[in-house]
Amino acid sequence: MMGALGELMGRIRVAVSADEVRERVQYRMAGGAKGKMPVAWQAAGSEVLVWARKTAVQFADGWLLVKVPMSARETGRRTHVVSVAFFVGREQGGMGMRATTTLDTADPTGLLSLWGEHIQAATWDGLLDGVEIAAKTARRRLGNQATKGGGLVGFAANAEGLTVEFFTGEER
Repeated sequence: MMGALGELMGRIRVAVSADEVRERVQYRMAGGAKGKMPVAWQAAGSEVLVWARKTAVQFADGWLLVKVPMSARETGRRTHVVSVAFFVGREQGGMGMRATTTLDTADPTGLLSLWGEHIQAATWDGLLDGVEIAAKTARRRLGNQATKGGGLVGFAANAEGLTVEFFTGEER
């Protein structure tokens, strides 16, 4: 069904730079807080300091890797980097609207066990912010066409950032 619809409707692809997505992921890690100081996350009686503005976001073909510096009382207040990887798809392999994530199995500090799901959620929100940036760009480029019968086809990652594809709502 999707293939038939894609053949009948126009499409537009919009690139969102790695820097734009990184800024959105950092914003989400910081809970919207401004500044370069760490933010405190609290859950289940534990607290961790997250250096949100130092969070690294790297893109590769199909992949998004996030490295978050954090420290807690349990780590002797030393800063450790916790990594989370997302597979968001490749342009040549078919864009989709899903992502798969994994946590690094090496967790000597225990930070990943306690905070991995929070990192995944903040990263996913930042990634969806990137999709929203692309949707706004598509609407600006196409005017009203982008909102009449159009919709999200999917997204993919490459070394430059995120590519998002939309149906335009116009017939070919």
